[in-house]
Amino acid sequence: MGELKPLQAKWQKSLAQLAALEERENQEAATAAEASYNRALQLLPGLTCIAVLLGLIAAWTIIDGIAFQTNILASNAAVEAVRAGEQAVRAKSVARQALATKRLGKFGFLAHPEGFHLWPPLTSWSVVEFASWLRTKGAGVAASAAFSTDGDPPDAVRICLGGPISRDECDAAPALVADTLEHPRHPHATVM
Repeated sequence: MGELKPLQAKWQKSLAQLAALEERENQEAATAAEASYNRALQLLPGLTCIAVLLGLIAAWTIIDGIAFQTNILASNAAVEAVRAGEQAVRAKSVARQALATKRLGKFGFLAHPEGFHLWPPLTSWSVVEFASWLRTKGAGVAASAAFSTDGDPPDAVRICLGGPISRDECDAAPALVADTLEHPRHPHATVM
């Protein structure tokens, strides 16, 4: 979670700067519009109502242009905030996969480099039995059949590393899987 703080601080700083810039530009625009209006009234007292309206339209055009620029800046800040959030999620998934690799690397698994799911293959367990056993121990594991569209699922399970869990909780699932693979305990096997 520590890697999120710099990104959150950057995002908050960007929003604060944007708000200050927007306030300053709006104030300048309002002052400029009022000054334009007052100058028109002082310099040309004989103007007709149409001329005064044209001055107001020009002032509003300036304000509208400044507001448009401010909206562009706000949009850019929002895009940067989204990018920062995406980077934070990617960093979180990479860190969680590093934890899982530490525990399960010797057994091998398939995973997207920035994904929150691992697919370790199974050789000495039934997939459903393995997934059921680990779920009773609190691990986020599902049998591959749940994700098969062709009716021929691989002998593997999907381990979930995502969700609002701490790093310690995230490390517990791969540790449990590794322990179970190293020391198979088949709870449904017949004892003779």
